[in-house]
Amino acid sequence: MKLMKLMKGKREGFTIIEAVVAMVILSIVLTTLARLMYITAQTSIRSKDFMKRDGYALEMMNRLDALPYASIPASYCETVGTVRDQYQRCATVTTVGQRRNVVIVTTPLQRNTAAVTYQFSRSAPPLANPLCTTC
Repeated sequence: MKLMKLMKGKREGFTIIEAVVAMVILSIVLTTLARLMYITAQTSIRSKDFMKRDGYALEMMNRLDALPYASIPASYCETVGTVRDQYQRCATVTTVGQRRNVVIVTTPLQRNTAAVTYQFSRSAPPLANPLCTTC
């Protein structure tokens, strides 16, 4: 009897119920963290794709903006990027009077994501320099 009383008073360690409860709480916390990491990774991938499409469209816009007014082509398409991340970018030019409207569309070829569209316009240069009085 004395031995039983001594064992009851000197209980050490965890019971199986305490261990199971601790594992359930730990699994809930780890599952929540894993879901947050997955969402963060997906957002990062989408952001990277958008930045690439945006960069390719802006590169083409800068190139067409630097061309002389008479040299802007009516339409132009090309494929850019790496083997894994290819994009098609197309420029379409419409002329309205002395103004040329340029629409640039950059579309990814290997993903089901939206295209990026930019638009800018150029005006014909003046026939005479307004700053030159003797010309």
